[in-house]
Parts: sequence; structure tokens; C-alpha cells
Amino acid sequence: MNARLKLTVTDNAGLTTYAETPALTIDSTAPGAPAFSFFTTRPTSSSIVRLSVGSCADTAAILISELNLPPTGNETNWQPCSTTAGAHSFTVSGDGLHHVYVWAMDESGNISQTSSHDTVIYDTTPLYRDWE
Repeated sequence: MNARLKLTVTDNAGLTTYAETPALTIDSTAPGAPAFSFFTTRPTSSSIVRLSVGSCADTAAILISELNLPPTGNETNWQPCSTTAGAHSFTVSGDGLHHVYVWAMDESGNISQTSSHDTVIYDTTPLYRDWE
């Protein structure tokens, strides 16, 4: 939706003047959940998991989390959206299966209501074979 702000001022003598802003776009529509793919090979022995986002259309920033809870715009781990392969990273800790949720935020601060989700296995246990 487009809007303009108009300020009208009338002084004690009855003289009136006004100022009007250029057109403003009011955006209250949240972006959709971002499509992503893992750039890091799965399973991985690296605690830093890299992923790629398919599009940054209507998405200014990406947040990667292991929590399936909608984030706020004040979270410190928002990353500028980039379609460069492997541009987004997230650190996992502890061997095992990790659920990864990816959220989008647009330029107006609207956050996707749902996330994209996938899993990654982090495995640092060396292979061992008892040959006896």
C-alpha cells in the first residue's frame, strides 16, 4: 500500500502552510519461508554447517536456528541474504542429528511465519575397526 504524510500548520494570524512526503510504501506482509540447500556435505565432521539460499527476493536477512520458534528482528544472528553458494553458516555442537530451521526477514522487518527445515548429522567419532 502506498501512502503520503501531510503536515498542515496554521499560525495565529490564520496563515496555513503544509508539507507532504513523497509516496511511502507500507509493507506488513511477511516473506515466505526461504528455500535452502546444504552446501556442507552430510553427514559432516565440521561443526560449521554451510547452506545456500535459492532466492533473496523480498528477503533482506536469513536466520538459521535449531529452534522451531519464530525469531524476532532483534536476534543477533541474522545474516544478510545472499544467493552465493555456501554463503550462510551455522555452528552446531555435539555429535548427532541436528534440526536446522531457516527464517526470512524482509527490508521492513517482517519475519516469515514459518521456516524451512531440514536435518544434518554432525559426527566427529573416528571410524574404528577391531581387526582381531
